[in-house]
Amino acid sequence: MTIIFKDFKIRGIDISKFNDNSNTEKLPDLSKLTDKGLSFVAVRVGYGRVRDGLFDYYWKYLKKLRIARQPY
Repeated sequence: MTIIFKDFKIRGIDISKFNDNSNTEKLPDLSKLTDKGLSFVAVRVGYGRVRDGLFDYYWKYLKKLRIARQPY
């Protein structure tokens, strides 16, 4: 069985600094996913005592796009 994103009514992804290098100018364009029916994004806060370097960026970016956010 193949799982296809468009087959689900509620669609979400998780994102963290591992989706791109924070030193690059190009970060994932999440606004493109809203056209595909994205419902929410889980944003990684950190691991143990290490904070994710892109958490603040993604958190503010998703708020601006009006995409539901879930910290993890």
